Amino acid sequence: MPQRIDRVLHALHTRLRSPWRRQVAVAALRTRLRQIQCGNLASLLAAVALRVRLRLRRCWGLAPLLAATALHSRLRPFCRWDFAFLLAAVAVLCSFTYTSYPYPSSEAVITMTLPKPALPSQSWRERTAEFGRRVHEALGVRHETAMEFSGWILEAADRQRLAPELVASLVFTESSFRKVAFSSVGAVGPAQIRPQYWSDFCGVSDLHDPEQNIYCGAQILAYLQERCGGLECALAHYNVGVNSRRSQAGLRYVSKIDRHRSKLEPI
Repeated sequence: MPQRIDRVLHALHTRLRSPWRRQVAVAALRTRLRQIQCGNLASLLAAVALRVRLRLRRCWGLAPLLAATALHSRLRPFCRWDFAFLLAAVAVLCSFTYTSYPYPSSEAVITMTLPKPALPSQSWRERTAEFGRRVHEALGVRHETAMEFSGWILEAADRQRLAPELVASLVFTESSFRKVAFSSVGAVGPAQIRPQYWSDFCGVSDLHDPEQNIYCGAQILAYLQERCGGLECALAHYNVGVNSRRSQAGLRYVSKIDRHRSKLEPI
């Protein structure tokens, strides 16, 4: 056992950089470790704890001083509490253990070049003007009306993640881009929304407002598409209703939307 203690002292002497910390730690350990009279278990576990802490070179004086303080003040009652206390001491000393990772070298840095977008970005005014021109030329809507509706359609389509050509085709099929439109079943507005069914769903207070009406129509279409799992089913349900059995009418409505959309997209 004295050989183990001497090895520990030698390790303290060689690992500690600061002279005064080395003297304090060595003196405390030499005084206390040689007073242990409780067998090899306590001294062996104390030596193991010290060796674990001495491997942390970046904490030059902290670990040995903690070990010396613990041994100086607590190791005297080893005859009664040797096993329990030593397990606690080892746990406390080992809790300061940390792992340091080296910084990556410059050779490990990977440089990636991202491709430029294929199309130049457009401002909102340029985008609405371009889309309004397409609506005017493809569907024959008045130029002023197409320009007024283009911003509402683009905003609603972007928010609901729908194609703006799809929303424009729906509005053209439902009302031919008329702000004030009524049906025999009570549908109102450019997108022909029935307030008694969809007003609370869309959170819109005034479905007679064309902007809110178009946004509500896009919101309903996105909901039906998510519920059905397909665009054709969503368009059919938008026209004839979710629980309706008029499947042929729904198919005719879908084909009409497709015709308008095919005119609008190539322009």
